[in-house]
Amino acid sequence: MAPPLTAILRQRELILTLVAREMKTRYRGSVLGYFWSFLNPLLLLGVYTVVFSTIFQPRVAGVSPYALFLFVGLLPWTWFAGCLTECTTVFADNASLMKKVPFASEALPVVKVISHGLHFLLGLPVVLAALALTGHLRWTALLAVVPLLLQVLALAGLGLLVAASSVYFRDFKDLLTNLLHLLFFATPIIYVLEMLPIPWMRTVIRLNPLTHLFRLWQQTLFFGTLPSPGALLASAVFALVALALGLTAFAALRENLAERL
Repeated sequence: MAPPLTAILRQRELILTLVAREMKTRYRGSVLGYFWSFLNPLLLLGVYTVVFSTIFQPRVAGVSPYALFLFVGLLPWTWFAGCLTECTTVFADNASLMKKVPFASEALPVVKVISHGLHFLLGLPVVLAALALTGHLRWTALLAVVPLLLQVLALAGLGLLVAASSVYFRDFKDLLTNLLHLLFFATPIIYVLEMLPIPWMRTVIRLNPLTHLFRLWQQTLFFGTLPSPGALLASAVFALVALALGLTAFAALRENLAERL
């Protein structure tokens, strides 16, 4: 586990350079450039507000406005799912670089984690502004740094695992896509856990480690409450286990990565 982590820390300048390149490439030729990082979440929140206040009006106890509750969960989910999806092809997309230039290949999934994280941070002011306008903004929003750091750790580990596995198993991308769809509905993003009517369903959803991580986002941002100890502990364990698993798996699979591309 130590060698990949050491290599990542040693390649931090390269990682920052690649992140800057990733950000520039994403908006190359765009008129509005980085402003799209603010505009996209703003437009999305506007659409959700119109849809869930006029066309479809869900009644969830203690959740109002529902569109904002949904958006608080969808923003970090977009970071999570988008990062892992791109990690499935990160080595294939950089095959020529990996074969020609000697560098720590574990840096590439980390670049995806950071670049998607930056897009999340650029969209976060839209969430905070909406929370302030609706009277939901509380000092606990400062504690959102906790799920932020935990999600970075979890994605770093899962990104390494996904990236390496995708080289050895070509069907991994399709498998992950379907798994992410399942995880989305198995995570309390479009609903709150307490609204599930059947006790065993709530038990099953609690077994999903992402449930506790996204409850931290909702507690600190939308509900304005302190993170519950249970959700905090479960999320921390998930993040550390995911990181350890990713580092260990990558160390075992890294030997023949370049040759298999």
